[in-house]
Parts: sequence; structure tokens; C-alpha cells
Amino acid sequence: MMAGGPVDIRTVFDAPALSIRLARRCALVVFVSAMFPAFVAAGETITCCKLPSGERLCADTLPAACRGHAYEVKDNYGNVLKRIKPAIKAVEESSADRRRRQLAELRRNRALLETYPTLEALEKSQSDRLETLKNNITNTEKAMARAERGKIELTGKPDAQSLIGEYNKAINSHRLMLSAQNKKYNQVKERLDEERERYLRLTNQ
Repeated sequence: MMAGGPVDIRTVFDAPALSIRLARRCALVVFVSAMFPAFVAAGETITCCKLPSGERLCADTLPAACRGHAYEVKDNYGNVLKRIKPAIKAVEESSADRRRRQLAELRRNRALLETYPTLEALEKSQSDRLETLKNNITNTEKAMARAERGKIELTGKPDAQSLIGEYNKAINSHRLMLSAQNKKYNQVKERLDEERERYLRLTNQ
């Protein structure tokens, strides 16, 4: 009993409005229940292919009828994770790649034989290229040696720290350059050795 007299419960909970609210809540519960398996299986995938007949097959693993045909792997949201080409097309593309590599090798060999008509011409060219690289290395070694001698001559002299610092910078610069030049020489020599072996093989020598 409240002040002002009894209250009719129907004025607090209107029956039609209450029914609508309950119906909405029930619908929400049903919706969440229906979606729950999808959330649980969110990490799973589905595989689909289209047969020559036009029939489309899908399963959680690759259907047997899809083997040899193009197929797609999708997630539960319909996003395509990867596409696999049909086996025949993959073989055709592999053969085409192999033919392209063979043609490139033929052009490479032809260019080598046209550039050097004799083994002596090839060896002379290679010797000249290596000699140039050796001279570059020798010049860098001499420059670094001069910088080291200059640093030694200044060591212990007053007010020579600034010049010694310059010599140190020069020495470090020459050392880096020398390392790069030696690396290039070795790379070029390795490539020329391979070139010479290929020439011998092509000319049956």
C-alpha cells in the first residue's frame, strides 16, 4: 500500500508494450544462438570449385571431383585466401617458363661465341678486365700506405691532433674502398671463370 491509495499494476507494466519488449529479447537470443557456431568456426575454411559441367562444389576440404580443376579456398566470410590453377594449366605454364629459360640461355651462349671468336680472344679480354681491377686495388693500397706514413710522422708532435684526425679519416675511407674493390674482383673473377668454362663446353675444347 502506497501513499495516495493502491496502484493498479496494469498502469506500471502496460501489457502490449511488455509483450513487444519480451518478443524483441527473445528474437535477440535466437539470433545470437544461431550465429554462435559461425563464431566458433571462424578459423575454418571452405574449398570450392566449378566443374566443366557448370556445377559448383564446396566442402571443408577439397572435394574429390575438384582434383585437377581450378579451385578457391575461402574463409567463413567469403574472402578468397588463395586460388589454385588447374593442373594442366600449371604444367603448361611450367613448360613455358622452361622454354623461356632455354631461349635465354641460347641467346646468352650465342652472344658469347659471337663476341669471342677464339679462346685466346676470350682469355685476353678477361685478363685485361682483371688487370684493371688489380690496378685499382694497388692504387688504393698505395694511398692508404701514404696516409698511414703521414699519421706516423705526425705522432707525438704538438698541435698535430687535427691533421692526425684527417689521416685517420683517410685511412678508414681507403680501407672501406679496398674491401669493396677486393669483393668486386672476386665476384668478377668467379663470373669470368664460369664464362670460360661455358666457352670451353660450347666449343668442345
